[in-house]
Amino acid sequence: LEAEAAGLPFSSGGGAGEAAKKKSAQAKKIASKKRKEEEELERQKMMMSRKKRKLLEKMMYSNKQKSEEAAKLRSKRRKLEKEGQK
Repeated sequence: LEAEAAGLPFSSGGGAGEAAKKKSAQAKKIASKKRKEEEELERQKMMMSRKKRKLLEKMMYSNKQKSEEAAKLRSKRRKLEKEGQK
């Protein structure tokens, strides 16, 4: 009704459009924050010695591998639980 009073055309998804705008704005904010963190990490890595930089890269690689394995096991567990409920 407020949009109608303001002279805007009526649309059935009026509220959904605003929610979509909020989600996209929030997604942009999160992406921007993530990009800034990555850039800061790259700057810090430039200042590190080769030995420390390589150690950090190995640690990050192993952490990524562990998290991927854990995610795979979680999805496998969810799949088995879903089949068990049927």
